[in-house]
Amino acid sequence: MLGIGIGIPFGLASLEALIAAIFTSPQTGAWFSSSRAISTPWFQNSTGTTPVTAVEQPVGFAVDRSLGAVRGPELISNGSFNTNIAGWTGFNSATPSWVAGQMLISGPVIFPGASQIVTTVASSYVEISVDYTLVGATTEVYINCGITIGSGTTRASRTAQPTLSSGTLRVITLANTASTSVEVLFNAVDGGQVDNITCKSLEGNHATQATAAARPVFGSRVNLLTKTDSFASADWIKAGSLTITDNAALAPDGTMTATLLAPTGTSSSAYQTINSAMNNTLHITAKASGKNFLYLIDATGASSGASFDLISGVVASTAAGHTATIAPTAEGYYICTVKNLTSTYLYFQVGVADSAGSLVTSADAGKGILLWRPQFERGSTATPYQRVNTATDYDTAGFPTFLKYDGVDDSLSSATGGGGTAGFFYTAAIQLNAGGVLQGLISDAVLNGGYRARVLANNTLEFASGGGTPLAPPVANAPTTATTGGTLAAATYLYVITALNAKGESLKSNEVSVATTGTTSTTTTTWGAIAGATSYRIYRGTATGAQNVFYAVGNVTTFTDTGAANTAGAPPTTTDTAFTKLSSAAMTVGSIVVVSVFDDGTNLAVQLGTAAPVTIPRLAVAAGSAGISYRKSNVAAAEFGNMKVFEEIYTRNSGLTADQRLKAQRQVASAAGVVL
Repeated sequence: MLGIGIGIPFGLASLEALIAAIFTSPQTGAWFSSSRAISTPWFQNSTGTTPVTAVEQPVGFAVDRSLGAVRGPELISNGSFNTNIAGWTGFNSATPSWVAGQMLISGPVIFPGASQIVTTVASSYVEISVDYTLVGATTEVYINCGITIGSGTTRASRTAQPTLSSGTLRVITLANTASTSVEVLFNAVDGGQVDNITCKSLEGNHATQATAAARPVFGSRVNLLTKTDSFASADWIKAGSLTITDNAALAPDGTMTATLLAPTGTSSSAYQTINSAMNNTLHITAKASGKNFLYLIDATGASSGASFDLISGVVASTAAGHTATIAPTAEGYYICTVKNLTSTYLYFQVGVADSAGSLVTSADAGKGILLWRPQFERGSTATPYQRVNTATDYDTAGFPTFLKYDGVDDSLSSATGGGGTAGFFYTAAIQLNAGGVLQGLISDAVLNGGYRARVLANNTLEFASGGGTPLAPPVANAPTTATTGGTLAAATYLYVITALNAKGESLKSNEVSVATTGTTSTTTTTWGAIAGATSYRIYRGTATGAQNVFYAVGNVTTFTDTGAANTAGAPPTTTDTAFTKLSSAAMTVGSIVVVSVFDDGTNLAVQLGTAAPVTIPRLAVAAGSAGISYRKSNVAAAEFGNMKVFEEIYTRNSGLTADQRLKAQRQVASAAGVVL
């Protein structure tokens, strides 16, 4: 069970030390803590040149902290040029020279440069930085990191620093081989001077996203309202006739920050439009100021919320499908809360009423209700108030951080860390923003091997390992036809067959066709039995490769199509039948949950929170890809996650004890502000 609680649990530092001890070099997993995005730092782009400095910035490079996120020893020889430029070689006809403790790079042709070969670990990250001063017509300085040197060669990265005449350029990039060329060059013959060139390893299975539009966003926003300290703002739409006066009265904290909402007609409210899926909580602090009843609603009309008696301190009415609570606080105020777990929210609307369950009031000059600290948040638990001015300006202190994935194309990937066959453990604190579709969590899965964890369309957590033999596609025989016994019209019908078992559906068979006449025809198709199949589907269409309906049959090898009712659907383009799969109970959209999956060498398991794991015996696992995908399928641009991820821990170590797994689960839970 999860308990919501903002703050850092006792002993968190020692817990983090225990988690760090799980990981050893060479790299055996990854640990991504969004709370470290600014302090580590993480980066807005995939080359590590622009650090994350504030909420609502994109993340193109998430630093894995499993090995400490520390820089290794210096790989460059003579990067400070105290007395000479020994160890550096010019290219593109450049002749580097030593000038007053710096290296001057210039040449007769464009892109003069200097390089040095350093020893790196293949498929590991290095961080390169250089201090530079541009000379003459030069407008850009570049860092290249690649296998070869010289103009026109292919390099792993090419990062430019324009506009500034001097400064420091830094890039984080993947070293492809054990021998890497570090190059500094300029885009004009005048070149420039460089100093303090460094190249250090950054160990870990870091995750990146090269496409700017597909990067998740770093955030900490809980309250989905804006202008929460100014009801007079245009962000609050006014309904009916009313006067709103911000900072009109003493608030519970002793400041003059409460707002007076006073009716001047028969209907008086203020609202913001928020189209949000089910499982949300609305709360506001209010006090009678001449008017006694507050209503707080989430959709249209009094039938979609609750009303509160601010004199008696009771919930006066509650609409069907809602729950409401009222609790006293300081200075005669009450905290009023409404929850609706069953339908979509449209509004946060607050207003004055003369009686319970009504939206009607009478005008009475200067009389109304006092309002303070409105909040609309996902989940079924009210958490501490968060001031929000705009979508990028809000309080962050004391609120957990996360990465927001949009469910459209946002994802991260690591070039390393995948490919294990002897075990797998993954745990994360997540909050689903929407459900009803496949959503990837983590995967190194390929067609017939690897591991993956994802959220299914029924909002359950699935874990799968690949290593079996996929179902072979059937071989279909030429169909026959009869002119009676059915309802098929005259046409040419094209069929394909697929085989199914508990793991899924095979790829389609060869396509076969038959022409019918009249209006009462039938067709009969046969195929060879497939080992391991328990049923089959026969897909039909009237154009090549365009089957769009199917019939499901049992473990048989013949089917007669009479034109009876069928099911819409096309044959699959990929197969999942090499995977052993299991899934959990359903998760609730909008609630924070700790999800865990593991292969302990004996069983595959899925677990939500601290509930007992669901397990099945593991089969042999074939290796997946060398890399890892986060929040998408590992084999296609699909299954993008629409969720917030607070913290996640992954390891290929199958030898973790139950206690180690629990500590990792508690670590990610603490990052989300919950207690496991």
